[in-house]
Amino acid sequence: MRLIIDIQDDVSPHVALQCVERVINGGRISGNGKSYCYASSFITSEGDVWVYCHDNKKSDKFFVEKRWMKSSDQEIYELCDKSK
Repeated sequence: MRLIIDIQDDVSPHVALQCVERVINGGRISGNGKSYCYASSFITSEGDVWVYCHDNKKSDKFFVEKRWMKSSDQEIYELCDKSK
């Protein structure tokens, strides 16, 4: 079996590998045990990092990217922050 890791944004290879390792260590828990977790999030030294997994016939492909706040997320964050 082959692993493909597609690193997006400015996630360092070191952080990307650490996150993918945690997903793999979690086992094949999606798709009735046929796939690694479809979507996992991690809080890292580089910010929020998401790992998405897609299984192909001969490989597992992991997409690693940062989670960027949408404007609606920012509004919710500001609203919550003001309530303190």
